[in-house]
Amino acid sequence: MLAVRAKSDGIEIEFTEPLRPGEGWSAADYLVKQWYYQPTKEYGGPKLDETILPARSVSVSEDRKRVFLALDGLREKHIVYVQLQNSPVSDLGHELWSTEAWYTLNNIPADRPGFRREAPAPPALNTLSAAEAAAGWKLLFDGKSTAGWRYYG
Repeated sequence: MLAVRAKSDGIEIEFTEPLRPGEGWSAADYLVKQWYYQPTKEYGGPKLDETILPARSVSVSEDRKRVFLALDGLREKHIVYVQLQNSPVSDLGHELWSTEAWYTLNNIPADRPGFRREAPAPPALNTLSAAEAAAGWKLLFDGKSTAGWRYYG
């Protein structure tokens, strides 16, 4: 993760590389918690009001480098913790090296909502993407018979 930004209706996560097509759309991929600390004479203090904030919706930007999580219940003067539950892989095949972020939410920005996009339709079964076809991939099964299959040896 490169950055986490507060929006008036949730948070936006920015990645250093685009996610693979179709990844990042599931709310189950993100754990979001918030809490605040009670100051003490010593450094830190106890965590108070720790709450899990389930994502109401998830949107992935067209360039797949940003994800917006629509959240209810964000509170100012709280720490927002974001953890990626299923470590996504970038479009370049790199595992993301940062799967956690902490954000101090001093103020919730007014009139700055996050972006919304519909999730793409899942790919049809037994088909190649345009990129796979351009790379020369061929399907092993034509959907009807094993006529194109060959035995080894």
